[in-house]
Amino acid sequence: MKKRLPKIFESQTVSYLKASDIKVGLLVNFGNKSCEIRRLMI
Repeated sequence: MKKRLPKIFESQTVSYLKASDIKVGLLVNFGNKSCEIRRLMI
């Protein structure tokens, strides 16, 4: 079964993007057999 990233990590990344005035960020999960990459934009 594939592990999903908890929503809190997505929320935290969006907060960091807003605080640093950066528009795009990547959230990377190495906890699976294949890497999960989420592109987040504000």
